[in-house]
Amino acid sequence: MNAQIEDRPVIGIDLHRRRSVAVRLAADGQQIGRATRFANDVPHLLSQLTGAGEHPRVAIEAT
Repeated sequence: MNAQIEDRPVIGIDLHRRRSVAVRLAADGQQIGRATRFANDVPHLLSQLTGAGEHPRVAIEAT
């Protein structure tokens, strides 16, 4: 895999109907801070993404 991609932070999001949970990970897999529960709307989702650094990788689990 490209080194530039591997060095980017990761946000894992567990998507639910009304609220979701996000976890931020460093490029080496270490969790950064605590898991965050947030409402499913654009402003809250953007706040999760902007706090993760430049061009984060995002993984979403939706059930």
